[in-house]
Parts: sequence; C-alpha cells; structure tokens
Amino acid sequence: MFLYFTIFNVDSTHFSVVRYNTEKQSERWRIMKYKELMKKWWYWVIVGVLTIAVVIGMSANDEAESSSVTNSEPEATQTEVTAVIPGLAPTDVYLNFTNKNFSLDKQFGEYGKSWICKSVIDGIEYEVSMFSSSSINSLETVTANALVSDVINHNVSEAKDFFKYVSSVPFTGNEPNRVSTWIDQNFNNDKASIEVNGVIMTIHAPSKIVRMLEIAKNTSN
Repeated sequence: MFLYFTIFNVDSTHFSVVRYNTEKQSERWRIMKYKELMKKWWYWVIVGVLTIAVVIGMSANDEAESSSVTNSEPEATQTEVTAVIPGLAPTDVYLNFTNKNFSLDKQFGEYGKSWICKSVIDGIEYEVSMFSSSSINSLETVTANALVSDVINHNVSEAKDFFKYVSSVPFTGNEPNRVSTWIDQNFNNDKASIEVNGVIMTIHAPSKIVRMLEIAKNTSN
C-alpha cells in the first residue's frame, strides 16, 4: 500500500505540473495575441475613418452634381423662352421676301437654325437673316443688311424703305408706323435703338454704303 501510494503521488504531481505548464503557455499565448491586436488597432481605426470620409465625399459630390443639373435645366429653358421674339415665326418673315423674288437659304445645324433671304436690286445688295437656337416655329433674331455695290449711281438712303418693310414684321405688339418714323429720324444714327413691346430694334450705320437693322427680344428686363 505504501509503494502504491508513493507512485500515485508521483503521478499526480507530474500531472499537476504538466497541466500547470499547459495553462501557463495558453495564458502567454493569449497575452501575446492581445498585445499584437493592441499594436494594430490604430491601423484599423485609420482605415475605417478614411473609408467613411471617402463614402461621404462621393455622396456629397453626387448630390452637388445632381443639384447643379436640376437647377441649370430650368435656367436654360427660361433663357430660351425669354429670348424668343413674341408671336413671330420664320414664315412670317421669309415668305414676304420670297414673294419679292428674294432667294432663300435654310441652314439647320447642331447649334441652331437660320433662314437667309438675298437679292440685288438697283445696285444695292439686300439680305435678311433669321435665327433660332432650337425651334423652327420661333425666332430669336432678325437682321437686315443693305450694301451699296454701285456707289456711283446709288446711295444707301435708297434702302430706307427696305428697312421699314423689315421692321414691320408681325410680332406681338409691333407698331409699324411708330417704327417707320423712328427709322426716318435715325437712319444715319449709328447704334440708335427703339423698344416696342419688349422687342428692341437697333440701327447700325458703320459707313456711308452700309446699313443694318437688328431685331431681338429685350432679355435685360
């Protein structure tokens, strides 16, 4: 019995020592892993912060671009509408000149549409051009030009009736008689202008042989 008890005690002591060493190693391993994790926590924090910042920045940019597009579209539409000469279509102008044997050239491109009427009468070259940035049923500008090509036998004052005719185009609220009087009084007055129902007409007299009349909507109001 004594021998057996001694062996049992030795075995029990050995088992206790082994278990103690194993638990001690496990504790050391947990401590090492914890230290390694503590050394790296700042790295993951920085990564997380940068990720959140990038996501927020992309979201803000998308919202700003969306807002910019949304806000700009009505402005473009408004500009397009207010620039139109009220109640005036291309046919209201060019048919009056093709009926007088003026040629007609239509040009429809990416940046707008134009109609140009031309003729040469008694040594004077006449041209009427119309422009619309988008619609074929409205106009934004009408421009008339007269150039004296036969300066010996003719002078620019002979084109006065031509400009009166152009100024009588039937836009809403036009006053042809009033404008006709204004042309008589300002035919040689460079950059003289008159406003009729929100439409501005301007005479250009750059030389003795050239006159121009420009008709456009007043967009400054």
